[in-house]
Amino acid sequence: GQFGGEILVVEEGGVRPFVAGFTAPMGLAWRGDELFVASRNSISIVRADKTIQPIITTLPAARHQTDSIVFGRDGRLYIAQGSRSDHGEGGIDPMEATVLVANAEGSGLRVFAKGLRNPFGLALHPASGELFATDNGGDVPGEGVPDELNVVMDGGSYGWPDCYGAGQGTNCAGTIAP
Repeated sequence: GQFGGEILVVEEGGVRPFVAGFTAPMGLAWRGDELFVASRNSISIVRADKTIQPIITTLPAARHQTDSIVFGRDGRLYIAQGSRSDHGEGGIDPMEATVLVANAEGSGLRVFAKGLRNPFGLALHPASGELFATDNGGDVPGEGVPDELNVVMDGGSYGWPDCYGAGQGTNCAGTIAP
């Protein structure tokens, strides 16, 4: 995907358009012949005939947005949802700075893990099925907030906006370190 809203196919000999109509598509996941697309505020399915069906359209976005998606071994869709701000200024939406989980068609959306400032990438361990998330640290150089790699657990709290790294910052009790 690219910020112009078009998803391209890269193949030997060049690049060609596949489907357009998204706002900042960031995450792609195939399930059979359906392409799931995470874009700003939403998750959509691109059907085999290239029609686009939005299935989740109410995700928070401002400074960061909806990023990576991956299907778990359980068949559910896991969604990396960034924070709307760097430090929680302006209040925190319960769905921001999280990894969300939903059924494949979008129902049953809930917070799987919280406190991940901008969980940009998701991946499953090929043998264990554990879910991993990269978490982008602060956007301000010299701020001291590192990027992280986290094992993401259901119900886990990873510290944002107060705690980061291995117990740095404040309010770290009960949080899971990277």
